[in-house]
Amino acid sequence: MTAAIIDETLGGLNYVLKREGIVPHGPSFTVHLEVAYKAPVPASTSLICTASLQSLEGRKAWVLAEVLDRPGGTLYATGKALFVIPKDKMLPPSKASESAAFADADAQAGAVPETETEVERLSLQQ
Repeated sequence: MTAAIIDETLGGLNYVLKREGIVPHGPSFTVHLEVAYKAPVPASTSLICTASLQSLEGRKAWVLAEVLDRPGGTLYATGKALFVIPKDKMLPPSKASESAAFADADAQAGAVPETETEVERLSLQQ
């Protein structure tokens, strides 16, 4: 379960990085995910997962995560992942701007996408 939390959180970071124009637009995939378990998570523990960008190399984004019970609290796991946009799926800048504009319009209309796939679906409906 901890690995899934890390993967989802890092995927959310990847989405935000695309939306802000920090990483290239287009669908991306988790190619590599490392999880280091630091301590067992007690049952009924509320967790937070933080994520950050470690480095960018063209179509590749290395991202980091930490799973804790509170800021500055017990560290239960750390994660590192590599997200890659396939070469044939990268959007040219004009299409990326268009895709972001559709997502913005949908968000203003009350359609809040929860995943990158949902953003793509909403953009295709336009």
